[in-house]
Amino acid sequence: MKKVLSFLMVVALAILCFACVGCKSNSKLTESSVVGTYKLQSMSYGGITITAGTSADGYMFTEDYCVLDIFADKTFTIAIKEEGSDTGTWKISSNKLILTDSEGEDQEATLKNGVLTMKMIDTDEYSGSGSGTTTTTILNLKKIKTTSSSSVTEESVVGTYKSYMFTNTENNETSTIKATDGDTIYDEDFEVYTINADKTYNLYFDNDLLITGTWELKDKKIILTSKSTTATENTVKTMNVDGDIISFSQTDTVSGNVRTRVWRYKKVSSTNIYASASN
Repeated sequence: MKKVLSFLMVVALAILCFACVGCKSNSKLTESSVVGTYKLQSMSYGGITITAGTSADGYMFTEDYCVLDIFADKTFTIAIKEEGSDTGTWKISSNKLILTDSEGEDQEATLKNGVLTMKMIDTDEYSGSGSGTTTTTILNLKKIKTTSSSSVTEESVVGTYKSYMFTNTENNETSTIKATDGDTIYDEDFEVYTINADKTYNLYFDNDLLITGTWELKDKKIILTSKSTTATENTVKTMNVDGDIISFSQTDTVSGNVRTRVWRYKKVSSTNIYASASN
């Protein structure tokens, strides 16, 4: 029982703190090959191996226990069920995937046959012998969705996108909220975009229509143009497209501190669900 409880804590903390090393891989990594969504396949610690879909000490480990989203804009998010989430940036170096978390710590990972593997070493500075003990955790995440900018077309971006994730970075500290975290304010209906086939778009706030405008696809990005009743000029917003995720970012200065915010929206339908509801 103690081993299992320790296992849960070490895996969650090790992933979020990124104290780890990578393994060798023969397949060549490319940016397009690593972008996508990964979910738990298996994890091993102290001689114990648990695969997704099995239980240990009464806890069911589903594939959603750990979810890693790697986006084409060189950012990623990782969420550990009941433990929290983190976000950061990524790059490819020496045929390895390098994930840099919100605290600036690097993690190396390999990708082979659709499975991303992270090998983490954790040292307990205290032990009965006084020399400390070292344990190794191996985490395998299976790619369940691939996104590619080459598949971005006017037809493919049409649909309804609900709030998915909000990230704020300020003073080298990053916080992330997901619409599925159970927040009473930020849920999937907080902001909803509909990208319509007639080249118009709508933005709903808490299910109320807030903004309407037009859109076009340029360099595989969605360009939204709108004009409010109080503005004298058009407002233009550029949305990045990562498969079924669209996003935009904004960087400004608050009290002398640089702040970067990223809003992400997930596609829930290939049609305008509000138009469907009104018919």
